[in-house]
Amino acid sequence: MPINDIASKVAAIGGNSMTDMRTSVSARGMAGASMNPARQQMMYDANRKSVGAAYLLWFFLGGFAAHRFYLGQTGTAVAQLLLLLLGWIPLFAGWVILGVWLFIDLFLIPGIAREENMRLADRLTLGSALF
Repeated sequence: MPINDIASKVAAIGGNSMTDMRTSVSARGMAGASMNPARQQMMYDANRKSVGAAYLLWFFLGGFAAHRFYLGQTGTAVAQLLLLLLGWIPLFAGWVILGVWLFIDLFLIPGIAREENMRLADRLTLGSALF
């Protein structure tokens, strides 16, 4: 069935014609597209932080703070990385501190991921640009 036939049937029922729909979509521009709930959900799913991925990074690359970089905690990730690289200088005390910090991160990862995902949802809901 051609599009024009569908559009005429929709118009006969009382709905918008395809031309009217295209006009209203183009009139809204990008602001309307960013407020589309389906698009917001797709953007959220594409950018959300996974707790499982964070735990894998913690397990295999925890000393390099890969899990913190992944979760958007850049400041503390740099601190952990510096402890790894320079922790041997004060009689290996930095590595002990790093080990305790990594153990504590084991319990903090779900909360950090939840906070980051809530920030992402807020940015998408309020219409702010992601990039």
